[in-house]
Amino acid sequence: MIEIRPFKTYRYNSLKVKNLSRVVTPPYDVITKEEQVMFYNLSRYNFIRLILGKRYPSDTKGSNCYTRARDFFKRWVKEGVLIKEKEDAIYVYEQRYRIDGALKRRIGFIALMRLKDFSSNLVFPHEKTFDEPKRDRFALLKTVKANLSPIFNLFNDPGDKITTLLKNYTKNHKGILEITDRDLVIHKLWQIKNRDVIKEIVESMRNKDIYIADGHHRYEAALEYKRLMQRRDSKYLEEAPYNYIMVYFLDLNEDAVTILPTHRVIWLKEDFKKEGMQQLLRKFFFLKRKKNLDVLITTLKCHRKKPYFFGLCQGAEDCFLLVPKTKAIFKKFMREIDVEILHELIIDKILRKDIIREISYTRDLNYIKHLIKNDRNFIAFLLNPTRLSQFKNAIREKIRLPHKSTYFYPKPLSGLVIHKF
Repeated sequence: MIEIRPFKTYRYNSLKVKNLSRVVTPPYDVITKEEQVMFYNLSRYNFIRLILGKRYPSDTKGSNCYTRARDFFKRWVKEGVLIKEKEDAIYVYEQRYRIDGALKRRIGFIALMRLKDFSSNLVFPHEKTFDEPKRDRFALLKTVKANLSPIFNLFNDPGDKITTLLKNYTKNHKGILEITDRDLVIHKLWQIKNRDVIKEIVESMRNKDIYIADGHHRYEAALEYKRLMQRRDSKYLEEAPYNYIMVYFLDLNEDAVTILPTHRVIWLKEDFKKEGMQQLLRKFFFLKRKKNLDVLITTLKCHRKKPYFFGLCQGAEDCFLLVPKTKAIFKKFMREIDVEILHELIIDKILRKDIIREISYTRDLNYIKHLIKNDRNFIAFLLNPTRLSQFKNAIREKIRLPHKSTYFYPKPLSGLVIHKF
C-alpha cells in the first residue's frame, strides 16, 4: 500500500525574495559547472547553495559543501528568507511548455510518500545508479536533514480520477506562485489545505504502483538514511519524518509525459585511432556520412520509431548515421532499446573501458558543436529518445536501464517547497 501525506513546507518568503525565478534551480544532476556559477551569481539566496554547493581544496570533514548547505538553510530561516507554513498541505504543480511547436500542459502534485524498499513491489526504479552520486546525496541528506528537491514519480491513473480532481481544483482556487524559467517553462503552484480533498487524494493513491522517473540516487540515499536512523535511534518511530520522502507525482497516462534523449560524449585515450573504431562499428552498422551535425540530427529524427539507429559525430566533417545491417545481429544481445544497445554493445564490447578515458552525458547540441570547434579527441553518440512504451516495458520486466536512459522534460524545480525533518 502506498502512503502519502500532506506536510508543512518551508518556502521562500516573497517579502524577502521579490523575484523567485532568481533563486530556484533545476535538479542538481542536470546543472553544469558553468550553470552552477551562474546560479551562484544570480542571487545570494539562490537554492544552488543548498543542493549543489561549491567545493574548495581547503574543505575538511567538518567544513564542506554539506555543512555550508546546512548553515545556509539555518541562516535563511533565521533571517526570514525561508518560512515554514503553519498548516499541512498538498501542492498542485502545473507546468506549461512547448515541445516540437506544440503547447503542453502537465499537472501533478507534490506530497510526502512513505519510503518503500524496491522489494516491496510497490515502488519501481528503471535506471541503474552509481555509488558516488548516492554517497553525495546521502551526505547532504544526513547533514541538512531535509528533502530539498522532490523526486519525480509516475503512477497509473485509469479514468484520470486524480488528474481530473487536480485540474478542477485549479479552476476554482488561486495559485500561490507562478514562475517562468530560462527554458520558458511556466511553473504554477496551488496549495490544498482542505482535509476532504487531501483525504480523497490519499485514498486514491493507496493502490497505485509507483515508477521512479527522476531521482533514483536521492531515493536510494533516503532509504539508506532511514536504515541508519533505525539502527541509531533507540526511540525509532514509524512516523518519524525520515521515513518519508518528498515526491512530485504525475499520471503516467498524461499526454504531457515528454521524454528527451541524452547523448553520450566520449573522450578516447590519446593513442586510439578513430578510424579503427569505425572499422569495428562496420561489423554491425552501415556508416552513412552526413554533411554536418544539424543534418545528422534531422536524419536521426526520421528514424525515431525504428530501433538501432544512432548518430556518430567525430568532428565537423565526420558525422555519420549508423544504420543497422540486420536486426538479427542485435537480438542476441538485448531488447529493442537503443540506449541498451549503445552501452552493452557499442561502449562495452566495441569501444571497451581500456580505450575510453571519460564519458559525459548531455542533451545540449550546442555543447557538442562547441566541442567540434575546440576538441579533437572526442566522439559523440547521438540517440533518439527512449519511448514511453519502452519505459513501461522496462518497468514491467523489472529492467534497470543504463544511467541517463531517460530525460523526462520539464524537470520539477528545486526551491519551490522543502521537507525539513
